[in-house]
Amino acid sequence: MTDAPILIPVASIDDAALTRDRAMIDPEALTELQLSVATSGLRMPVEVFELAEPDGAITHGLISGFRRLAVFRKLHELSKQDKYLSIPAFVRRPASVTAAVVAMVEENEI
Repeated sequence: MTDAPILIPVASIDDAALTRDRAMIDPEALTELQLSVATSGLRMPVEVFELAEPDGAITHGLISGFRRLAVFRKLHELSKQDKYLSIPAFVRRPASVTAAVVAMVEENEI
């Protein structure tokens, strides 16, 4: 496990590597988060794991931070600012896919 977050290109993160436990995203909440990140920056890094079998440029799977990652992608699309091409991330090494899913659910419960 990496104790400090590192910058990972958003294009290298597969947000569908795990089945998400949240089926819907509230557009108003996403807009609120987008405004917060644009104004104050990202306060909590996302969590990713290294894929056992990378697919080209896709090297990491997303554990938690689906909305934060979506916001970074949207902010880059809207602003074209390079600062949104990479996102602070904790690289986790879960023992299994099940452990990664448990971590995702736990983070969403908080």
